[in-house]
Amino acid sequence: MMSRVDKLPPGTTHADLYRWQFGGAKAVHLHNLHFALAVMLRALARASDFVRGYNYVLGLEPEALVEGARTAALAHDVVQSEGLAACSSGLPRFDADQLFDAHTHASEDPQGAGADLVELKREFKGVFHNISAIVDCVPCQKCRLHFKVQLLGIGTALKWLLLPPALIPLATDREELVAVVNTLAKSTRAVSWAAKLAAGGSASLSGDESTAAGPAEGSAPAS
Repeated sequence: MMSRVDKLPPGTTHADLYRWQFGGAKAVHLHNLHFALAVMLRALARASDFVRGYNYVLGLEPEALVEGARTAALAHDVVQSEGLAACSSGLPRFDADQLFDAHTHASEDPQGAGADLVELKREFKGVFHNISAIVDCVPCQKCRLHFKVQLLGIGTALKWLLLPPALIPLATDREELVAVVNTLAKSTRAVSWAAKLAAGGSASLSGDESTAAGPAEGSAPAS
């Protein structure tokens, strides 16, 4: 079956495709991408103690111990990075307390704020359930896999923002942590490549996809 890219005129570049998909009114999708990344970063900053102290070792074999120590060191580097510190101290584009204003009005009406928080969680669950049901209709198995991992990652990030930091370790399992890391990596790469394509690229779509268009999306999520 011919893909949408195959139907484009010969010599079409990635920058051309970028402008076609995100130009004009479609730029709102890029704003949503940046907002999603801001949410992910703020959530990671909020859960930094959990991420830093998580046990990444999967077994007692020497290879598992080495890999677990390596993963723990990488996680420590991420949560200690200057960029993440900036997100926790000042991110003007996103304020969790204003988005989830249960905390904002807790002192005025504690019972009402609690009810609002419960209702907000219920709404989120309903939206995520509906999106997941739609994705189940997609025939491509890899597409469903990648989308559901990202959906779980965003859902987990929102849960971290809604929970007190002390409860995050009790409410998060390994699959959710893996989903957050994968979703954050994909969002970061997408924002990076969007900036490069907005500046204008010349690589043809018939060229090397791995170098011209960024990391391939066909591989399975990391575990």
